[in-house]
Amino acid sequence: LPGLAVVLAFVGWFLGKLRVDWRSGERDNGYSAYFGRAASLIIILMLIASLVDYPLRTGIVSMVFSLACCWVAASRQRALAVRRN
Repeated sequence: LPGLAVVLAFVGWFLGKLRVDWRSGERDNGYSAYFGRAASLIIILMLIASLVDYPLRTGIVSMVFSLACCWVAASRQRALAVRRN
């Protein structure tokens, strides 16, 4: 049950960031929007691959997944920092 709560929290966070990154367009910063979109596609493709064939618990796959999550998390903050300056 605690594992399900963690998965649901991740899905909620990811869907919120996905909506912001894909709707922001070029208003904030072009590179930031593209970086967040690319990272979200990486995450989606890795989750699909993990369901079918190659599990996320493998070391290198988990590392790439966590790197893509960091890119998604940082994409909006980078855009806000550019807008402030």
